[in-house]
Amino acid sequence: MQSQATARRLILMRHGEAGTASAMGVAGDYERPLTQRGAVDVQQMAGWLKAQQWAPEAILCSPARRTRETARLIREGLSLPEHSEQVDEQLYLAEESTLLSVLAEQSAKIQTLMLVGHNPGLADLIARLSGQAHPVPPATMALLEAHTPDWQLSGQILQVHAVQQPGLE
Repeated sequence: MQSQATARRLILMRHGEAGTASAMGVAGDYERPLTQRGAVDVQQMAGWLKAQQWAPEAILCSPARRTRETARLIREGLSLPEHSEQVDEQLYLAEESTLLSVLAEQSAKIQTLMLVGHNPGLADLIARLSGQAHPVPPATMALLEAHTPDWQLSGQILQVHAVQQPGLE
């Protein structure tokens, strides 16, 4: 039995601004937290996403502290349940091909999915799926839509609803 294509919404987000490891008093890249500005930008983007009425059913994020903090702020800003946030080890500094593989593993029952990750892999994925390059500074979100039976998105060009950066209205 072949699955029917359905509208799938994908939210791709780069983590908010993070300080350098030395400035933030942490041992390395993995533990870099969001800066105060980074947290404010992410909260602003959560409000923008809420206004777009694109609440994800699941939020996938890298295990790096800055992506976990970004995912938590988005989840809280959208009043989503804690279990909607999932850490995936494969997403830490992942390349575009790994991001596509992680997406392909997601349940076809999910219609709106968010992935919080890192550049350059995230910017490369946005360019691949949208068919054009976009600047992806910290806390940027891309809202994409596809009509597919599952999350196998390799080789597809998705409809771009928005590519939004903090401070741009």
